[in-house]
Amino acid sequence: SDGVTIDGATCPQNDVTGCCYDPNPAPGRPGPCDDFTGTVCHNGACIGDRACRKAGYNVGSVGVISESCVGRLSCSSAGSFSGSVGDITGGSCNGDHACYRAGSSSGSVGDITCGTCNGHRACYYAGSD
Repeated sequence: SDGVTIDGATCPQNDVTGCCYDPNPAPGRPGPCDDFTGTVCHNGACIGDRACRKAGYNVGSVGVISESCVGRLSCSSAGSFSGSVGDITGGSCNGDHACYRAGSSSGSVGDITCGTCNGHRACYYAGSD
């Protein structure tokens, strides 16, 4: 894919302005990509304090996360609570709590390749019920 698709809207490659990007995240406010369903790929989308937290959460679905989702809570709870996330590749989901609880509570996550899901508490409780 050449961009990021969120709720049916596609943002062009290398243009994340207004598309899952918050340069000044506020404490307590949902962050980039919080609770969205769509596809994130190849453009550095979803950068910020809560980058891709809950992507594909609660029966939601995200196809692939590649070269995206970098930040403090990268991909925590992704694909959890009966949700799903495809493969996580290309150095994605790196930061504090990277892939924490990903695919937990009857959810699923595809392959997690080398160089992804790195950080403090990375993959902690991933795949757990």
